[in-house]
Amino acid sequence: MSSYAFLQGQGLYGEAEEVLRQQLAIQSRQPSPQRMAALNNLGNVLRYLGKYAQAEEAYNHALLIANASFPKRVADSANIQINIAKVELHKGNYSEAERLCEKALNAIGMLVSPPGHLQHASFGLIHVRGKECLANTFRLQGKYLAAEQMMQEVVSSVAELKGPLSVEYSFMLNNLGMMHKYLGKHVEAASCYTKSLSILEASGSLHPLGLSNVYYNQAGVHHATGQHRKGIHSAKRALKLRLDLLGPAHPETALAYCMLAANLIGTNRLKHSVLFLSRAQQILSECFGPVHRDIAMIINHLGVIAFKQGDYLKAAERFREAFEMKTVCLGDKHPDLLLPILNIARTLAITDTQAAVKDKLEYFIDLAKASDSLHLPIAQIAIEMKARMT
Repeated sequence: MSSYAFLQGQGLYGEAEEVLRQQLAIQSRQPSPQRMAALNNLGNVLRYLGKYAQAEEAYNHALLIANASFPKRVADSANIQINIAKVELHKGNYSEAERLCEKALNAIGMLVSPPGHLQHASFGLIHVRGKECLANTFRLQGKYLAAEQMMQEVVSSVAELKGPLSVEYSFMLNNLGMMHKYLGKHVEAASCYTKSLSILEASGSLHPLGLSNVYYNQAGVHHATGQHRKGIHSAKRALKLRLDLLGPAHPETALAYCMLAANLIGTNRLKHSVLFLSRAQQILSECFGPVHRDIAMIINHLGVIAFKQGDYLKAAERFREAFEMKTVCLGDKHPDLLLPILNIARTLAITDTQAAVKDKLEYFIDLAKASDSLHLPIAQIAIEMKARMT
């Protein structure tokens, strides 16, 4: 194992970046497979560190070498395109991420013979990475059923390629758990997270970032099922790992603060929640600017806090702000808009007329239909709420 790979596996991304930059400095600047690989690896480390602009620059340089000097190395080009797509996901450019994933998968498809059977394990893993990235793109676009179906295919492929006790399999199980959770399948999600965690703990290798992701997702399903004390425990574990690995100013650290705050809200520890949410919002604003889907999520949480404090006008203002920001980031037919709309309706039920509440719920149901989201648990809550009013 190279020193770079060892350092990355231990979560020592700053040290891995330094090793790769030293490699590039002593290499010839002439295009070569080694330079292409080093630039791609550097992009990976920079992406983990949250340096997305630098990561994209490294990937694009690697892709330029691959396309101009080694056009027959189709798998290398596809792998780099998938990595660029992951950067686009962080930036919120979901259409571009989808385009890059599709392009990479089509290229890898040229190496498949007969259809559905990959000639070489390395091609298979790149194909799996492309499908995983596309599944996450679908999830972020609100296409939850398509995301779940594709992720199930990925999990099956990884079990065949790497085995059901491999670290890679545990990572994909964790991702599948996310897809289940978005569809309200909390039992299935929790099962995926438990299996993923047990594989990682039994692997004998340190994969601290993978562990942090599982703890984070466990905290999410605990929050969704009202098990907030368990959620606080898991969120704290995720936060500690991310602080140690990524530092206090990383967007993934910000999301861990946000997850901890969400579960603290469930136990009415509101002052602590506001502190963590403010810290998360500051980090995300510095990384992505003041308008971002995760900042909208934070504003929605602040609305919940105001609602619990009995400040319904402030709560309504926060929920509307969250809705408007999500609309800017995601469009006007994304299922992520449903939560702030439902929260607005709940606030109107206290501060306004029944007619105003009914209008908001009808808007909610129309949006749920338009976004193919009537099957989601949140839609059923709104439908039942409207039924009680008639």
